[in-house]
Amino acid sequence: MSNKLPYGKVLISAFIGGSVYALIMSAFYIYMEERPFSFIKFIIDLILGMAIMFAVTYYNYRKRK
Repeated sequence: MSNKLPYGKVLISAFIGGSVYALIMSAFYIYMEERPFSFIKFIIDLILGMAIMFAVTYYNYRKRK
């Protein structure tokens, strides 16, 4: 078995996890603040969610090896 990190799979899972996080946060912002959808907040949440998911997955993969 290879010790290389499968970056493609990790990035896809980070994108999916970040998208779900951004959608939930956008819905929360709309519901709580009663403001229209903000694309900038969505992109910021997407990037933040992807970074967190990638970091957690990377850490767990390296910890297992």
